[in-house]
Amino acid sequence: MFPFFGACAALLGTGNMAQSNTVARTFLEAARTVGGVDPPAWVPGLLITAAVGLVLLGGIRRIAVVAERLVPAMIVLDFATTLSYLLLNLGAVLRVFSLIISSAFSPSAAVGGFVGSSVSQVIAAGVSRGVLSNEAGLGSAPIGHGIA
Repeated sequence: MFPFFGACAALLGTGNMAQSNTVARTFLEAARTVGGVDPPAWVPGLLITAAVGLVLLGGIRRIAVVAERLVPAMIVLDFATTLSYLLLNLGAVLRVFSLIISSAFSPSAAVGGFVGSSVSQVIAAGVSRGVLSNEAGLGSAPIGHGIA
């Protein structure tokens, strides 16, 4: 029963379903707009499952090897994408910075900062309590201890 309830908790309780859904929707949208094809919705799910399965079946060492190669590639891709967006919109960058500076020192910015800070503290306290209360019983701790 532990694997069943662990899978339910991982799918429904910790966000894996939302993450894989976002990846699948992005894949389908890119296939339509960039590739001009309309694949069935199960295709990205099958590709994600196969990729994750190949990594996980190799054990903790393969996870480390994949992460060791994937994380630097993600950093380079993120930096290159950000730089390309800035270069493509170079004319708007100066206007955006001007708008930020001129709007930052207004009375409405001070009120917004105070309200935003208050709401941020309330949300942070609520989320930290929620994570603490929801993590208990999810079954993620035994998975980490089992690997160790």
